[in-house]
Amino acid sequence: MKDVTAQSVDGPQRAKLSQRAQLSQRAKLSPGHANGQVGSASRPDRVERRLLLEQWAVLEREWYGTHCELVKRLADAFDGESVLDLVEKTWWDLGYEAGLAWREKFERDPYATMLEKARSWHEDPVFARGCCSAVPVLERDRWELVVFRCHKEVFLELGSPEIGLAWCMRDFATVQGWSPHVMMRQPTHLLRGDGYCHQIRRIVDDPGLQWSYSKETSRKVGWRSLSAADEDERVSTLDGVPGGEPAWQPGRTAGTGSPVGGLERPEGLAGAVEVPMQPAVFGPLPSRRRLQALVDEERRHNADVTSYMWHVIPVAEQFGESVYDAAADALAGRGLPVTAAGLRHLGGELRTTAGLQRYATERRLHVMHHTTG
Repeated sequence: MKDVTAQSVDGPQRAKLSQRAQLSQRAKLSPGHANGQVGSASRPDRVERRLLLEQWAVLEREWYGTHCELVKRLADAFDGESVLDLVEKTWWDLGYEAGLAWREKFERDPYATMLEKARSWHEDPVFARGCCSAVPVLERDRWELVVFRCHKEVFLELGSPEIGLAWCMRDFATVQGWSPHVMMRQPTHLLRGDGYCHQIRRIVDDPGLQWSYSKETSRKVGWRSLSAADEDERVSTLDGVPGGEPAWQPGRTAGTGSPVGGLERPEGLAGAVEVPMQPAVFGPLPSRRRLQALVDEERRHNADVTSYMWHVIPVAEQFGESVYDAAADALAGRGLPVTAAGLRHLGGELRTTAGLQRYATERRLHVMHHTTG
């Protein structure tokens, strides 16, 4: 791997083992790990639901950890920058695919659909607790959110913010899938060391304001934006935003638009800046049945080898069959029952029409589960 990314993408082995042990211990302490827990019959339902939510969060972070270990292993074995570019482009393509699921609605009524999309996030109590956001601006044609806690921060804990930023690029691709008339900008990002992520989405007349995937885009908002040499590129991340700057900035009140869909600032919260919280933060969790379904789905996703293979295949296409050896070592090290020969066979199958049809359900789950659909 090239020196420019070696330190940030490759952590000490002791730290890797410690992180893995912590994740394993957290999973053991999660509800449902053992049959029959002391006192579980007498717990209030709201406590049981919260325990299920924590179990889901642990499982989700385990997938992040496996993906991170896989990408680090490939980056170490082959050209690190090229591997990160390929992984980032794969996330971009998956994001665009997820966004297309909303294309028809956006074509019918872009204004109503963007509000619907915002509500699908901010009124979802699971999303609201996994991606803790404020919604300072939600108007007919403009949506801004400020994220101050996110599950993706696990990449900071794993010492690999580059891999997390490569993943988060898919938000821009998803917007491109929604409509050519929705643009996105992100002037700050938790994984770049900022105190919060600030995302701006806007309905515009000019499709040229959208960003397509390129190294230039990556230097602005992708994994390359972490490089000190590309720091100046971040200054231009707001180029083309109608109005010239975000409608909200720290220390400034929200824009003049009225809150939509119940996104009012809750009574009694102290603070000088009016930044309405997403309402689901203060609402009850969904039923135990729904939460258990999320836990079961996440467990299946973690065990699904194809969910990792979409990111391995492009690397193998560029660097050859030995990629599968490195991938098998990484995945087996995380407890997945795989071999290099098995991955080669699966990689070949997933490059065929019949293979794509056979694993269409698994791909759909991965696309909609780990992208901004």
